[in-house]
Amino acid sequence: MGLTLTTRDRIVLRLLAEAPVSCNEIAATVEWSATDLEGRLESLEENGLLWERDNGTYTLTGSGFRVLETSGSDNRDCQIDVSDQIQQTIGELNLRPDRAKAVQSAAAFLQYWGQASESEIIDGIYSERPSGYESADEWWQTFMRETLASLPDIKPPTNGATVWQYAGTPEIEEHTEDGRSFLESSPTSYGSVKHALETLALTADQRAAVHAAFVVLRHNSTASETALKRESYERVKPTTMSAEAWWSLRIEPILQKLPGIERVDEQTFHYTGDDVGSGQHPDSE
Repeated sequence: MGLTLTTRDRIVLRLLAEAPVSCNEIAATVEWSATDLEGRLESLEENGLLWERDNGTYTLTGSGFRVLETSGSDNRDCQIDVSDQIQQTIGELNLRPDRAKAVQSAAAFLQYWGQASESEIIDGIYSERPSGYESADEWWQTFMRETLASLPDIKPPTNGATVWQYAGTPEIEEHTEDGRSFLESSPTSYGSVKHALETLALTADQRAAVHAAFVVLRHNSTASETALKRESYERVKPTTMSAEAWWSLRIEPILQKLPGIERVDEQTFHYTGDDVGSGQHPDSE
């Protein structure tokens, strides 16, 4: 049985959706004793919705952002939900607990968004559920890719495509009017690159170009501005703007809003999203 999300819990999650906050700061806002709140935060963390940072503040996980979006005003089970068929199949795989949670999280990610690229799945789940693997690529290639593909209603890419799909109705379409709005106002932080790309007001070409630059960074960890500029321009080849204008006006400002992407210097960008604990809580063995 999952944790029941209360009205006060939702207030806490909304606070953490804006920025990392300490227990005492949360307690002052929700008028809850710090002692009682600590126990509740532990329960929310155990359910994969938030994690405690090294400096003592709390922040949402990618799962926390998704649960916050899909939780209504009624009390409901706030554990990471997947369909009964998917849950049954995961149980039949006899995976160790942390790996079962990782597969469940990846399936829930696809069930929520409807489709996602390999890099978006890795970005959204690996640092939250590393499952004992030392690198994101090992996690994906050795364990997650084949396991995820074995689940019902999960459709892996075919014929050279790169997008994974969920066969049912995505949860995002059930909870928003246009499939892109998130929370009641624009967030200042994002649970994953996928969340940012789907939430920000971008054209289809912008989204494709920014995603192309993100993929380069995820695969290489570090990339030059020149390489990212070239990749983002070649991906869509806009006819009304030069490569320089496309980069400076349409791509770079968005790229710097994506979680886990940092500009190191004038010529270099770095991706930290695959670092365990960089944006979510690490699993224990």
